[in-house]
Amino acid sequence: MAIKNWQLKLAWCAWIIFGALLAFKIYKFGGVERSLYPLLIDSGRHWLANINIHYGTTHSFQYWPGFAVLFVPFNFLPDLAGSLLWSGLCFFLYIFAAHKFSRTFFSGWQRGIFILALLPIAYEGLMNQQSNPLFAALIMLGLVNIKHRNWWLASFCFIFPGIVKIAPLCFGLLVLACFPRKLWWRYLIMLAWFIAFPFGYNHFAYVLQQYKNWLDILSHEDGQRWAYRDAWVLWELFVFGWVSNSERSYSDMFYYRLLQLAMAGLAFILTFYRCHVSKLRPNQVCLQIMMWGAWWLLLFGPSTEVATCVMGAAGYSAGVVISFRLKRLRILMLISYALVALGSSGDLEYELGYSLDSDWHKAMLSVGGILFGLWLIFYNLRLRKNLEEK
Repeated sequence: MAIKNWQLKLAWCAWIIFGALLAFKIYKFGGVERSLYPLLIDSGRHWLANINIHYGTTHSFQYWPGFAVLFVPFNFLPDLAGSLLWSGLCFFLYIFAAHKFSRTFFSGWQRGIFILALLPIAYEGLMNQQSNPLFAALIMLGLVNIKHRNWWLASFCFIFPGIVKIAPLCFGLLVLACFPRKLWWRYLIMLAWFIAFPFGYNHFAYVLQQYKNWLDILSHEDGQRWAYRDAWVLWELFVFGWVSNSERSYSDMFYYRLLQLAMAGLAFILTFYRCHVSKLRPNQVCLQIMMWGAWWLLLFGPSTEVATCVMGAAGYSAGVVISFRLKRLRILMLISYALVALGSSGDLEYELGYSLDSDWHKAMLSVGGILFGLWLIFYNLRLRKNLEEK
């Protein structure tokens, strides 16, 4: 079917060009350089050899043990073929999810703006071949299935990212707040299935040990604060002047953890209120979930780095579309989006730091998140006013 608006044509042209650049990058570097793919296939190799998948050469593998099982087949492919297959899967699923999400929640020119606005924020996560684009795609598809009342598919789309990497579970919990009767028991069944899944592919004692190792990793600081770009970065810049990881004191991290939980509670309460008290339409509820989830994940998430931004791209892109549609608060939303888009590019951030001889460029992502939160508040106040007038 012919594409009817130039915004959508421009968006898909941009994504086609990006896809070609991604394939060229993988081919040029053989699929294993400047990529997270080697870590992922090594986890599958360790699983086959009954080696601990969270220590040694795979100490950076912090995912659910079942994720390693999924990468066992990649070990039977050449690195280049496996890397292309993995990246192609993530890329095509992501743009398919963007297509379905935009067609479900937007129309006309809004679809083109949404799909085009995804690219600058999703760029880094797709380029370094992380798992985040896969999870971002499932979250978009999960909300599409919520809209169409496909509760089992929606449960899969939210529980799988949540158990693999924990942080994306924020979207699933926000959905649960809005549709508890439909989802709570489906969530439990789906969670039990995922927990049991790895035990079918290795002996019980080995799998149990992998779960213990994984839980141990999740319960401790991972030592990668230098890479994170969450709200804590602002505190570090103001108080410590951004010291190195070895010199940093974590004495105040307890209070930051409380702040993270408080902000998660705020997003939970506001989403619940909009769904059950304001009684927004399902389309509006799903967009609220996407935007509040993206706000919390990129500003207060447990491991926010530039590659995480792909999971929040849909929320920020939805905000851009809504700001254009309402023709109000557009400047605030665009400034927020621009800061997040700039902050989500690792290469650009590095060049800014080198040129300015300063560390304050590392605050772009968190400042953009703060402004997005303000925009969300103003937007919801406007929604409330419109509902009262009706």
